[in-house]
Amino acid sequence: MVESLDVARFVERSLVAAAEHFQELTSTNDYAKELARRLDLPMPYLVVAEHQTAGRGRGANRWWTGPGSLAFSVICEIRSFAAAEFAEQSRQVPADDSAASSPGRAANHEESRARPVHSPVPALAAGIAVCDAVRPLIPTGLPLGICWPNDVYVGTRKLSGTLAETVANGRCVVGIGVNVNNRSSDAPAELRDHVVSLIDLVGSPLDRGDLLEGILRGLRKLFTQAAGPIAARADALCLQKGRTLEIALGDRILSGLCRGIDPWGRLVLDSEGGTVQCTSGIVRRHSAKQ
Repeated sequence: MVESLDVARFVERSLVAAAEHFQELTSTNDYAKELARRLDLPMPYLVVAEHQTAGRGRGANRWWTGPGSLAFSVICEIRSFAAAEFAEQSRQVPADDSAASSPGRAANHEESRARPVHSPVPALAAGIAVCDAVRPLIPTGLPLGICWPNDVYVGTRKLSGTLAETVANGRCVVGIGVNVNNRSSDAPAELRDHVVSLIDLVGSPLDRGDLLEGILRGLRKLFTQAAGPIAARADALCLQKGRTLEIALGDRILSGLCRGIDPWGRLVLDSEGGTVQCTSGIVRRHSAKQ
C-alpha cells in the first residue's frame, strides 16, 4: 500500500507558498504550465501526482510513474536563478491562436504557451537536489550522479529524470520524477534493465514525504545561486566524463568524448571537428569510460 503524502507540511515549513496533491494527472508539468499563466499565483507552487497517465521526459520520451514513485513539478520565477542568461529566456512568447480565441478565460490569466528552457541549468539544479537528498539513503560507494542534461543515475541505471520548461510570463516549471518505492521489476519490460529505484537499493520502503522535503530544501537553496556554481556542482557529479557520447541535435547526430559540463551548464565534447559545447540534445549512446 502506498503511503499518503501530506503536502501541507511543505507549505507550513515555508518550502513552497502553496501545494496541490492529486491521485492522477496526465502530467504534473502540463498541469503546472496551465497554473503558471495565473498572474496572482503564489510561488513557489508545488504540484504532486501519485500517478501520471502521460508523464513526459525530453523529446518524445515518456516517464514511468509506478505506484510508490514521486512525480512533482515546482513553479518558480525565472529570476529565482541569479544568472544573466535567464533574463533573455523570459521574454514574452506570442500566444497561439487557439488559446487567444478560447472563451471563458479569466482576466488575470496571461495567454501563453510553454517552451523548453534553453539553458540546461534548471534541470541540472534539479538533478543536484535529487543527488543531495538521495545520497544519505543509499549504500556507500554506489556511483550516484548526473547524466547531462536531465537524468540522475546510480551506476548504469536511471533513478530520476527532470524536465524544465518556461512559460511566457517569466516563470519556470521544473518537473522531477524519482523511483522510490516502485520496484524496477514492475516497470514495463523495455525499461526493466535500464531503471532502478530506491527500494531496490535499500531493500525496504522509504518515506516519500521526507525525500520530497529534502529535494525541495535543495531546490530552494539552489534557486538562489548563479549558473556558475550550479554548473560546477553538476560537473563534479557528471557520470559521462571520459565516455564517448552520441547526441541527437535535431536531425544531426554528434559524437565525441565528453569532457564534462562548462560554467554555463553546457556539455563539452571533443569531436572530430573540434570541441563542441552542447546547450541541448538527447544522449543516445554511451561508450565505456576511457
